[in-house]
Amino acid sequence: MALLYVKVGTGGYAGYNMTASGSDFVFSQPQMAGAALSFYFTYRVGTSGTERNSSATPHSYTVGTTCAPAQATLAATTTKGSVLSAAYPNPVTKALTVELRGASAHRLTVTDVHGATVRTLTAAAGASTATLDLSTLPGGVYFLTVQSGSGVEVQKIMKN
Repeated sequence: MALLYVKVGTGGYAGYNMTASGSDFVFSQPQMAGAALSFYFTYRVGTSGTERNSSATPHSYTVGTTCAPAQATLAATTTKGSVLSAAYPNPVTKALTVELRGASAHRLTVTDVHGATVRTLTAAAGASTATLDLSTLPGGVYFLTVQSGSGVEVQKIMKN
């Protein structure tokens, strides 16, 4: 499974499924020459269910230029439950409580199915919980991304 999130200029990120092609994934989309793009990936290797995400270090590209040397592979390979203990209630109506793991600060980001960021919150180092107010969001599917010094975890959230 691989999802690509692309932001053109100062707009929001839009998410796209990438197509499997052997052991690689491919995606193509026409863009205007000179457009400034920013992109990151969410992906799962194998059937373990552990998702990885490069949103903490998005890539930048200007359409029509030559790419820079390859960046290092995403360093954080997160084991499920090492950053995020629980997020409840799910489905949520008003407030989402997130139980955090680890001593470092955590950045919580809620995105819609198109990849647009709808809520963000930073929990101070040592915080064991954080609460996100989702009461004004329309019902639907959202993704909670929790980033810390221990890695990144993504969880699907249903909003009633």
